[in-house]
Parts: sequence; C-alpha cells; structure tokens
Amino acid sequence: MNRDGRRGFTLLEVILSLAILVGSLAIISRIVDIAARNSLYAEYHARAIDLAETKMNEIVAGYIPLTATGIQICDDDPDWQWELQVVDGPLPGLKLVYVRVAPSSSGALADLREPVSYELVRYVLDPEYLASVEEELSAEPEESSGAEETSPGAGDGASR
Repeated sequence: MNRDGRRGFTLLEVILSLAILVGSLAIISRIVDIAARNSLYAEYHARAIDLAETKMNEIVAGYIPLTATGIQICDDDPDWQWELQVVDGPLPGLKLVYVRVAPSSSGALADLREPVSYELVRYVLDPEYLASVEEELSAEPEESSGAEETSPGAGDGASR
C-alpha cells in the first residue's frame, strides 16, 4: 500500500518491468533470427548434398563421362554449379571421383554470408577398363573346345 492507502504499482516498477520486457524481446528476436538463418543454411546444405548425389549417380550410371570437367551450371538448378575431378585409384581400372557442388557465382545464392558447398568422393570402376577386360576375355581361345564333359559314373554300365 502507498502512503495514501491506494493499491497499485509505482512508476518506477512499471518502467523497470517495461525495460525487462523490451530487453527480453530483443534477445528473443535475435535468437529467432539466428535460428531462421541456420534453417536456411541447412536447407542450402541439403540441396547441395542432393545435387552432388544426383551427379555422382549420373556418373556411375554412365550418363556423364568419367572425365574431369570444369565448373558447370547444374541443369536441375541454375543457382548451383558443379565440378568433376577424376584421379587414378589404387588399382587398375579404379578411379577416385570427386564431385563438388557450390552456389554459382552468378546465381541468386552468390552473396551468401556463409558459403555452402559439398564434395562427394567415391571409387568408380572405369568403363573403358571394363570394356578392355571383357574384350580380352572374349578373345582368349577356349581350352576345352574339343573335350567332352563326362559326368561321374557315366560309362560304368550301371543303370538305375
């Protein structure tokens, strides 16, 4: 109670509570802004992963030749670019393939504060090597071309 006997808040209490409310709202709005930015970054990162996996699958399927390329704009999404790098693997006929996806320098995502990119690495069998191996195998003469196969027990006169 006040000196007059009236109930209520003093002006100081109201100003203090408003200051706490405004400070809390400022902090909450900053947290929401950071969360929205992180959500957008995660969406861009997921898109980069999807595009890299698509390109790698096209390479494995033979739709894209297994040769290094320069930076190319993605057919699926012109805001993104991709690059293919091919290195000889540890075994003959095995290639180490790098597919890197990033926002294109001329697209809508070019001015991101935090750059997004994704690189997918995989060993892939070289189709040219497989073709040469198949050719060698088909060119070898068959060793058993004149010999007849006999089954065990054949010709022993036993009938069943």
